[in-house]
Amino acid sequence: MPDLIGIAAGPAESVAIASRAGFAGLDLRFNRFADEIESLDPECLADAIAAAGLRPGYCSITPQKINVSDEQWSLEIADAPRRARLAAQIGYRRATSVVVPFHETLGYDANLELHVN
Repeated sequence: MPDLIGIAAGPAESVAIASRAGFAGLDLRFNRFADEIESLDPECLADAIAAAGLRPGYCSITPQKINVSDEQWSLEIADAPRRARLAAQIGYRRATSVVVPFHETLGYDANLELHVN
């Protein structure tokens, strides 16, 4: 996931970056790139990952942000099965979702109440 270090890259470019950087695996955001991956053909992407000497790492299939409207959340979750199928076609067997330990607008006490209590 090159975007985690400020690099904007799609799936195919991510394969090249991971290979050049000497990584053993490739993590992909299916929650961001499912349409692009589908148009590339998942089998072709799987072949490119293998040809680069990489293994599928983990993937993201849930919404990119957890603080979206209920409507947006429902749309994102409804697409999760398609994202999971695409990920499985390529060889991904692990998915993850990150929950950040802060809130963009709530103070500490309100955030604690929302997430813990």
